[in-house]
Amino acid sequence: GLTDAFEAQLDASADADKDGVVDGFTDANSDGLHDGVSLDLSQADLADSDVDTVPDYRDNQAGAGGSAGGVGSSSVVGDGSGKLSTGTGSMSFQFTLLVLFAVLTLGRTTLVSAETFSSEYSDEDFEKYFQFGAGVGYSFLDPEGVSNGFSTNDDTDIGFKFFVGQRFMPHWSWEFSYLLAGEAGLGNSLVPGGGTIEYNIPAVFGRYHLKEPGSKLDFFGKAGLSKISNDSSPANVQYEQESDMQFAVGIGLDYLFNDNWFARVEFDRYSRDASYLGFAIGFQPGYSSQQEEYIAPPIPDYIEPEPIIEEPIVVPVEPVAIYEPAVCEKFEGRLDRVNFQIDSAVLMNEALTVLDELALDFEKYEHLKVEIEAHTDSDGDLDYNQNLSYKRAEAVAWYLSQQGVDQNRFVLRGFGEEKPIASNLTKEGRALNRRVELVVTNPEVCK
Repeated sequence: GLTDAFEAQLDASADADKDGVVDGFTDANSDGLHDGVSLDLSQADLADSDVDTVPDYRDNQAGAGGSAGGVGSSSVVGDGSGKLSTGTGSMSFQFTLLVLFAVLTLGRTTLVSAETFSSEYSDEDFEKYFQFGAGVGYSFLDPEGVSNGFSTNDDTDIGFKFFVGQRFMPHWSWEFSYLLAGEAGLGNSLVPGGGTIEYNIPAVFGRYHLKEPGSKLDFFGKAGLSKISNDSSPANVQYEQESDMQFAVGIGLDYLFNDNWFARVEFDRYSRDASYLGFAIGFQPGYSSQQEEYIAPPIPDYIEPEPIIEEPIVVPVEPVAIYEPAVCEKFEGRLDRVNFQIDSAVLMNEALTVLDELALDFEKYEHLKVEIEAHTDSDGDLDYNQNLSYKRAEAVAWYLSQQGVDQNRFVLRGFGEEKPIASNLTKEGRALNRRVELVVTNPEVCK
């Protein structure tokens, strides 16, 4: 594809940038010849040893001597056709088995559940409704082989999908979709910027849904036919479709926002060289979760219940004794001669005699209840005196209980040095402040 003048100069200096192309070589019309020598050449003037309408200088697959010296001879040879292949087979056997296994496994689970719970819908009275939607996702595009040195070097692109379908049975629906899958990037060491091959894929699917309409989450599997169409750039990127139609399968999951709107995640496999993973938003205008008018069950005839006769609950009332006011006064105030050993809650012997007499009075007036209050002087720590006074009140209550008085008739209080009745600066005043007092807690018995 080079002139003799160029070929005569092929030495180390003829390719200074080491890109495999002779410095100064240009090919504006992409015919594989230097612009200076291709202007007067016609298709008839060019050798075509394998008679494939592609001149030998551009044909990797020419017969013996057909590719010698041609610019295309440095490219990687593809499948023997010199063309990229699209729509290559339906899909791998392993992937088909995987999809069928998933659908059958989940379908079996659905059938087992259907035997346990009655269906909300029946095929006869199911009201059909349409679905529309659009989505975006990743397309995986990988045409096979090599064409004039072009082969895939970028197999992902952004795809846009549009679909319309109809749920015509509780578990079955059909769908027509159109996928603008984008382009696969093609690389060629002899062509700066490479090339592309575009994919557009219409398809028709039948879908099986594992859940009934109205379910928040609905997994589905689908199978159908697709028709891949391609377009390439530049024009000398040749391709052919292995099959006119492709057997396509897919799986997906719908999430229902409400009766009319849903979101979808899905994966579609159209052929070995074309797949799509995407997210979509859909609208189903004809669906209502309340497809049938609710009919209330008949109200049974009213049967008057037999009257329930409750026997009165008798709460025993404890009689309240009425004492003279003087009785309560006897149990009010300071208990004289009830003293304790120094810095202790141990009662003096004289105090025991006083408490013996008090126990007899409690036995006589059995409905009286009192609060036993103990006090100290200001000698010592405040918290210590508080604790000591409460222990002294406990000591008095304990001794009375040993004489047969019910302890439930007592409330114990220890005030420490909080309520003096005399000055703590004198010996006499401190003696008066160290005391035990009684206060009647149910004065209503003394009327």
